[in-house]
Amino acid sequence: MSINENIIFVGLDTHSKNINVAVILPGSHEFDEEWQITHDARSLRRLAKKLLKMAGDGEVCGVYEAGCCGYAL
Repeated sequence: MSINENIIFVGLDTHSKNINVAVILPGSHEFDEEWQITHDARSLRRLAKKLLKMAGDGEVCGVYEAGCCGYAL
């Protein structure tokens, strides 16, 4: 069993009005899913629930990029 076997990797590219989301599922080496959400608290809560559901018993590991302005999450 590899160390990344039960980890979903999530990349967030944040902007003032929206957030681009990319997900790599366990065992994959490419983006498995990509979508965009609006940049508000409700959408972020829905995203967190969706990612936890996708992870099942695994973990979610996320990073975000906000440029030099650093938009708040």
